[in-house]
Amino acid sequence: MHNTPCEPTPEDRRMVRAFAGFGVPQEDIARHLGLDPKTLRKHFRDELDRGIVDANAKVAQSLFQMATTGKNVAAAIFWMKCRGGWREKQVVEHSLAVISGTPHADALSDDQLARIAGQALDDQPSEGLPPARRSYVVNRPRDEMTPEDWVARYRPSRDGVS
Repeated sequence: MHNTPCEPTPEDRRMVRAFAGFGVPQEDIARHLGLDPKTLRKHFRDELDRGIVDANAKVAQSLFQMATTGKNVAAAIFWMKCRGGWREKQVVEHSLAVISGTPHADALSDDQLARIAGQALDDQPSEGLPPARRSYVVNRPRDEMTPEDWVARYRPSRDGVS
């Protein structure tokens, strides 16, 4: 670094603005110009600040165009995650029934499991089966739905419209 007064040229200002926009650390920009980092910040404050803003704006504009033209699905997803609050977390809800006295639920037949589940929901003991506990059954549908009704209501559509 030299002790001569700093006299920035328009070319120096353009270069500092570009380097700042590219993410080059201020210490490296100062070294390239032969300046102390404090001198760089003193004489090129506006270029350092605006370079970053300009670069971010250009990238955001490019990303926005890619996302909104429909040509780049990844750009649209990225935009919605960053700006739209989307996330990839899925919530999976389970129904659970604890069966007392049965070592393995998979040893029971489907009919026996259905009766235990019905017992837990209806509070009526099933003959010959261990008592089920209603407090462990979660998320019972409020209305009775056939499998066909369920599929019709919740099936994902191919065109994005249910």
